[in-house]
Amino acid sequence: METIAVYFEPVAKSYGLHTVRGVVMVRTSLTLDLSANSWPGSSPAPQAGKFSFVMLQCEPDGSATLYTVAPPEDIHTVLQSFGWRKAADAGQAELGLQPVEIVLFQGPHFYERYGIAAAALDKLREKKAELLLAGFSGSMAYIVVPDGTAEVAKAALTECFHLP
Repeated sequence: METIAVYFEPVAKSYGLHTVRGVVMVRTSLTLDLSANSWPGSSPAPQAGKFSFVMLQCEPDGSATLYTVAPPEDIHTVLQSFGWRKAADAGQAELGLQPVEIVLFQGPHFYERYGIAAAALDKLREKKAELLLAGFSGSMAYIVVPDGTAEVAKAALTECFHLP
């Protein structure tokens, strides 16, 4: 038998809000082939590069969009490690790099507290903070916003998350 706890807090506990600055986002379209060794990054790459956030959005027709956030000096290497050999020859304008910031926070047992994502996104919408991407896991939340707007997002999130 498995037991889980489910509870609600009007102001959820977090371990603090952190900001990642000096990164860029690139959006890459691809068609997914689910056969073995066909996923981007399934073959070894000489260097992985540093990245801050990656999100894959899959569509029913087999198309997908990969969003990659990394420091500008690492973006080509990161894309190459995901299988895009052409990225080494592409200039920044060709890649469509967008300067962004990430607001991230960690909290205890987010997976047991339904509504964490809704609370964060509702508060961002209420405060008119512009949102580009959001990713949530069992204990982490990543909010990608346009460059120069992280403080607006952080101010909104402090209203629904307790900070140490």
